[in-house]
Amino acid sequence: MSNFFLLLCAFFSGLGAYFVGHNANAFGKALKVIDFPDVAGGRKRHNKPTPLVGGIAVLCGTALTAPLYIYGMDLSVQQDRLISVIAFVTAVFALLGFIDDRHPLSPKIRLLIMVLLSAAVLTNEPALTISFLHFSFLPNAYFLGDW
Repeated sequence: MSNFFLLLCAFFSGLGAYFVGHNANAFGKALKVIDFPDVAGGRKRHNKPTPLVGGIAVLCGTALTAPLYIYGMDLSVQQDRLISVIAFVTAVFALLGFIDDRHPLSPKIRLLIMVLLSAAVLTNEPALTISFLHFSFLPNAYFLGDW
C-alpha cells in the first residue's frame, strides 16, 4: 500500500468529518440533537444551543474511508472478519451515543452496554486480545497473560 493511498484515505476521512462539522447546525436540527445551555451555574457551559454531532462527524469520516481502505488492501479472511467486527462495535457505540444525545441514558446503562459488548467481542474474536493495561497515573503496566 502506497503512501499516496494512505493520504487519499485520510483526505476522504477528513472530508467527511469536515462536511458534517461545517453543517453541524443543519445536522443537529435534522437529527434533533441540539444541546441547550443550562441556567447559570449548570453543568453545560456553552452560551448558545450547540449541535451534538461530533460522533456523527467521526463516524461519517470513517464510513467514507473504510470501504476505500478495505478495497485497497489484500485482506485475509481473518483480517476481513476482524475489520467487520470492529466496524460493527464502532457502529453500535455510535448508535448508543446518538440515542443518549436524543434521550439521555444513565451512565451506568451506557457503561454496562459497552462493557458487555466489549467482553462479548473479546471472548469470541481470537484476533483481538488485551495483553496488558497501562494507566497514565500508575508507574507500571499490568500484564494479563492469555485470557
